[in-house]
Amino acid sequence: MRALIVEDNPADVRLIRELLRQADSPERIEVESVDRLSAAVDRLGQGGIDIILLDLGLPDSQGIETFARVREAAREVPLVVLTGLADDVLALRTIREGAQDYLVKGHIDGHSLVREARFAVERKRAEFALRESGEQMKLLLDSTTEAICGMDTEGCCTFLNQAAARVLGYSGVDSLLGRDMHALVHHTRADGTLYPKEDCPIHNSVSRGEKIQSDSDVFWRADGASFPVEYRCNPVFRDGKVIGGVVSFEDLTNRRQVEALSEERRRLATFSTSLGKAITRGGSLREILSRCTDEMVQHLDAAFARIWTLDVEDMTLVLQASSGMYTHVNGPHGRVPVGKYKIGRIAAEMKPHLTNDVLHDSNIGDPEWARRERMVAFAGHPLVVEGELVGVMAMFARHALSDFTLRALASAADSVSLFVKRKKADLSLEHAEERLRQSQKMEALGRLAGGVAHDFNNVLTAILGYGELAMTGAAPGSALAAQLGEIHKAAERAAGLTRQLLAFGRRQVVQPRVLDVNVVIQQFQGMLRRMIDESIQLDARLDPEIGHVRTDPGQIEQILMNLTVNARDAMPTGGVLSIDTANADLDEAYTRLHAGLAPGSYVMISVSDAGIGMSPETLSRVFEPFFTTKEQGKGTGLGLSTVYGIVKQSGGCIWAYSELGQGTTFKVFLPRVNEPLDLEDSRVEAPSFYRGTECVLLVEDDEAVRALARAVLEQQGYTVVEAPDPQEAIELARSYESAIDLLLTDVIMPRMSGRDLAARVTEILPEVRVLYMSGYARHLMTNQGVLEAGVDFLEKPFTPQGLACKVREVLEKSMGDAPANQPGR
Repeated sequence: MRALIVEDNPADVRLIRELLRQADSPERIEVESVDRLSAAVDRLGQGGIDIILLDLGLPDSQGIETFARVREAAREVPLVVLTGLADDVLALRTIREGAQDYLVKGHIDGHSLVREARFAVERKRAEFALRESGEQMKLLLDSTTEAICGMDTEGCCTFLNQAAARVLGYSGVDSLLGRDMHALVHHTRADGTLYPKEDCPIHNSVSRGEKIQSDSDVFWRADGASFPVEYRCNPVFRDGKVIGGVVSFEDLTNRRQVEALSEERRRLATFSTSLGKAITRGGSLREILSRCTDEMVQHLDAAFARIWTLDVEDMTLVLQASSGMYTHVNGPHGRVPVGKYKIGRIAAEMKPHLTNDVLHDSNIGDPEWARRERMVAFAGHPLVVEGELVGVMAMFARHALSDFTLRALASAADSVSLFVKRKKADLSLEHAEERLRQSQKMEALGRLAGGVAHDFNNVLTAILGYGELAMTGAAPGSALAAQLGEIHKAAERAAGLTRQLLAFGRRQVVQPRVLDVNVVIQQFQGMLRRMIDESIQLDARLDPEIGHVRTDPGQIEQILMNLTVNARDAMPTGGVLSIDTANADLDEAYTRLHAGLAPGSYVMISVSDAGIGMSPETLSRVFEPFFTTKEQGKGTGLGLSTVYGIVKQSGGCIWAYSELGQGTTFKVFLPRVNEPLDLEDSRVEAPSFYRGTECVLLVEDDEAVRALARAVLEQQGYTVVEAPDPQEAIELARSYESAIDLLLTDVIMPRMSGRDLAARVTEILPEVRVLYMSGYARHLMTNQGVLEAGVDFLEKPFTPQGLACKVREVLEKSMGDAPANQPGR
């Protein structure tokens, strides 16, 4: 097909050429163009043009005169007016005088141009065939892919090409000739109602001699199936009189499917764009996911939409955002275990799901709710990044959902998954940094606590020691004895506080052994039950396959006691207190989220309550010493800090998980060891006597403690040589004329530690025994407070009886096979 463009605007010529080139036409269109009327007349005189695309405004001619000159030059060539002037009068005149169509620039696409060209050519060919020969007309019509049929003024079919018969579902055309055209196509409105013949637009078009077109009506096939059509009806004139009409039509089924697909892509693009804006606006995880569910409700027509994220600790989906008819995130579906309900199944299988029959879906948790709220459909999609589940997004609707919803959710899931993964990584990094800062702060507090405890223990040693000596001289039952007793009780309470400070600072001395924590818990359960109210149920779920740990059993009991007291206070109205044990193999992915915890094999002890829970602010300070939420006088704030220190000293780690109203869980991880259980310690029995005649070298920089120790030992019969600092003690070891049997030394002293002093003295006196004393025994520790083998130690504050007993015990060990009941050597 060859088209002649008569247009003086080069830009319009280029546009028309491009539109024709891009149009999906089975027939190649060759284009020529001229910019003057005179040039157009000359070219038409040469022949070979199939259609004219004419602009009425040319440099050498304007308006209807232009049309008349061109029409005169080529009466048999179809002519389409292309103009920028929307003039109904001019349009009607050109149509009546032979124009194929009147198209206004700015409202033309390539498809329209090609269609006009094809319609124009086919019409002219049909008219020519009608005039020249019926056989030629039939061949001509059958050669085109356009569905074309003719009708007379009575509405009877005069011709029908093969394409039309095929579209209408008939095998031949001869039997259709003469049939009522209205009955043949069953012309129906878009709403499905049939046009009466007297109101049929095609019939009326031929009767009135007017051209019409429509793209929103429906024809019927021979088998009774309807299909959408786009049709054009052009009256046929002879000698100025209407003799019939030509109807060309196209089955729009495929085009509508393509348009529907394009509309779906548009909706997807709009949804994706809105979702992207919701994510990139910033904010907290819940704020951003809440905006995402808002977009789901708006663009996917959901009754409500929700997004859960995965808590890998408990393999539980945590509801983060809800929009639509429900906006709360707490409730029965606030935490959904993986595998439970529809949401959990999607997470477990990591596959999307859509149903349009929620009332009969066995995985819907509450069918009665679905019936009451008139829910019809559900769609859900897992949030997965590189094979790793990070959450689930889902929606309910009161109408049936198409596969488009799943495609939209899949598209959204990609963006939301990446965001959740990235946000969680950022939060994990922030939490790790915060935990590192917290750990550093706790370490600093621990050092401070240890230092304070050291000095305070010296003071307490003097108070307890002299108080006990004073009590021996007071008459029993006297006011003085009672007053000294109260002083003694207060000093012991203070000593208890210093022990807790040392536990927090990991400065207390422990004697670990390989043990089974299940055994310790079982033996300690009776004590724990006495510590809690009758309204609290103690539920111990101990894994029988638990591994062994190396720690001090007394410290395990202290951990359980402090955590149990904490849980009891969190459940004033009762509840369940659970103690669980399990083996835990922690990989790098887990330990990256928990600063201070190395990958490896652990035994986990979990203590959980169903109490009031803690806010994030409280949770961040829960292990700080002296921090407490209890009212004044109800707690010291050292319970959890003591637990923290004990766990750290054992090489483990402790984490707290809590939400307001949801209870609290403390998880303690202790390193698992592949060693056999140690037998119960064979304790050295305290000697039945405390007196002796040996010589003791006493080294203590605190004058009050030194004076007390000297007085106690001399009272028991010992010879005491004292020194206020290590240097003087070394000189005494060298110069003292008699034998020195025991070095009793403080651990922390100016310029030299007790350990270094002991090394120097034992070089001078190889047979001397050493007894260390301290309230802060860091320098005696080999690993996190573990006492070296063979080291004898007396913890401050001590009583006179405790000192005498320990000195006698150490000296007895040095006597080998000497008679045990004789004081001294």
